[in-house]
Amino acid sequence: MTLTAILITYDNENSIREALGLCEAAGYKVEKTIKQKFLNRNKFGIGEGKVAEIKEACQQNKARRDNL
Repeated sequence: MTLTAILITYDNENSIREALGLCEAAGYKVEKTIKQKFLNRNKFGIGEGKVAEIKEACQQNKARRDNL
């Protein structure tokens, strides 16, 4: 079974490449990349809109797995 992840990272190419490389090195397949200008909001660095986007991605991923 492949480990999967939703990557939340800064919205610049170097950060995205580095984060993807770290995920790959740790054995994760990135299912979705969410880009954020600033990671300093609330407790987890993201706002309500991004939380909703993550929730939707998780639900879609679960639906795909359930159909296997």
